[in-house]
Amino acid sequence: MSALIRFKVSVPNPHTHLLHIRLEIEGLGEVESVDVCMPVWSPGSYLVREYARHVQNLRAFDSDGDRRRVQKVDKATWRIDAANRNALAVEYEVFAHDLNVRGNHVDDTHAFFNGVSTYLYPKGRTDEEVEVEIVAPEGSGWDVYTGLEPVGVTQQRFRAPNFDILFDCPVQMGVHRPIEFEVEGKTHQMILWGESNVDRDALREDLPKIVEANRALFGELPYEDYLFITLLSDTGGGGLEHLNSTALLYARNNLRRGDKPGSRQDGYLDFLRLVCHEHFHAWNVKRIRPEVLGPFDYQNENYTRDLWTVEGVTSYYDTLGLLRAGFLDANSYLERLLERIFHYEQIPGRFQQSLEESSYNAWIKLYRPDENTVNSTVSYYLKGELICALLDMKIRVETGGEKSLDTVLQHLWEHYFKADGSGYPEGGYAQIIEDATGVEVDGFFNAYIRGVDPINWDTYLAPMGLEIERVCAAPTKGWLGAKTSNKNGQLLVSAVPTGCPAQAGGIYPGDEIIAIDGAKVTGENFAQLLGDKAPGDLVSFHLFRRGVLREYRVELGTPPADTYRLRTREDASDSARRALRDWLGTDAIDAEFVG
Repeated sequence: MSALIRFKVSVPNPHTHLLHIRLEIEGLGEVESVDVCMPVWSPGSYLVREYARHVQNLRAFDSDGDRRRVQKVDKATWRIDAANRNALAVEYEVFAHDLNVRGNHVDDTHAFFNGVSTYLYPKGRTDEEVEVEIVAPEGSGWDVYTGLEPVGVTQQRFRAPNFDILFDCPVQMGVHRPIEFEVEGKTHQMILWGESNVDRDALREDLPKIVEANRALFGELPYEDYLFITLLSDTGGGGLEHLNSTALLYARNNLRRGDKPGSRQDGYLDFLRLVCHEHFHAWNVKRIRPEVLGPFDYQNENYTRDLWTVEGVTSYYDTLGLLRAGFLDANSYLERLLERIFHYEQIPGRFQQSLEESSYNAWIKLYRPDENTVNSTVSYYLKGELICALLDMKIRVETGGEKSLDTVLQHLWEHYFKADGSGYPEGGYAQIIEDATGVEVDGFFNAYIRGVDPINWDTYLAPMGLEIERVCAAPTKGWLGAKTSNKNGQLLVSAVPTGCPAQAGGIYPGDEIIAIDGAKVTGENFAQLLGDKAPGDLVSFHLFRRGVLREYRVELGTPPADTYRLRTREDASDSARRALRDWLGTDAIDAEFVG
């Protein structure tokens, strides 16, 4: 190995869940000490996670093998005595029993680890080349899979031109049968860890369609090869994007096709949406990005008001990508869009927090939900997706179908990645849209992105030949409005949305409801008991609050709309129908979502 910074990662005993790491640093020069640091967060997941808490047994040696003094100077930094030494070695262990896409997990079947939660970096030297040797347990037969560039032919030694690339490449070790395919002459692999009911033949057929759909928008694949690392467990879901790979977590028993292909109950299709989302990030955020998101400060929050352009745009295209790849028809796609509108309109926080504020406060809000989240915040994923759908419609209508949101992304690709890779300026997205399409969107941004104005859906749907309808399926049933959960048969209040009857009547998050009008309540019969009441009824609720029995009388309200429909307008113009066909492939729309 020729790099001055080298790692060796090994798993001598998987039952301990420990990664053993040796870091060798040369070229120290005349310094008294060297600081080595562990990142505190993962790019793509905007929360300080304190990965140093998993580091243990750290010690340092000089080139003669003598121990050097190590002092912890802050939560994620160790200072090593380097006086009169040109090289040091640091050995440490990382506890790895956290099965998620950001962390590390080691057991007797595999080892999965991320760079930011594994590798210490010498302060001030993150721009240097790094080499890594990865050693599987002896006799395990494990292979190594990673997006890192291999050194030689052993698939055990790898290199990265700097720590940003090193941190960006997760590693999976285990015994696998990769699903392999080519698009544009470039190799793609999917690794599946964990028992599941997945149809491998279906994946082998369907994955290329997703890659092709994303490639078609940008005109090229931005990598030489790509790796999907898929972790299948009993619960959970999510993904984390990387330059030429992604890590996915999904419920192992939720991979069967639904009885009605394309329905919202199709778990396999939901998995394909996750795949499409993370793969789309290979362009949008890993290359097209706000200028503040790279190079990264790994010790502190990296703030931007433009996270919605990263996740909202990608969320819009992950489902639209399924339509373009042939997995959804227009009505199935719009059913999903209606579902998002329905959930958005259940969130009082949409009037409290703008998209820009949601983006900026991700570090303290999105990843730390509490009982008041529904009242004080809105997700930049959810609202961002809906805003992008409206922007796409607006651009299509105002340019006579000549341009769309696709045009904006293609403009970003050419002018903000391929030109110099520097990223687009903070707050500059509105101007970029105007530059790309000629459509002025500053007023739109002031209302819906910088502000919290109620969304006027008809303003954007009608010119596309669409009309939205909201109805309540059971308007004669009483409505409480509190969010509840069933915990071992106990009915617990998890949230009380602003303005609902429960709030007006004095019911709090954390209350355990035990009776309605004297009838015992359980997690199983609550909906039935409440459904027997009518709007305007004054109902007695007995509950425990911090162990004390309380009674409140609540006047039930009229339930909000729970059935949303989108249809082609009878008076839709020829131009509107043409815009609809250009967007969805048809102008015959009749979609419904029932909440």
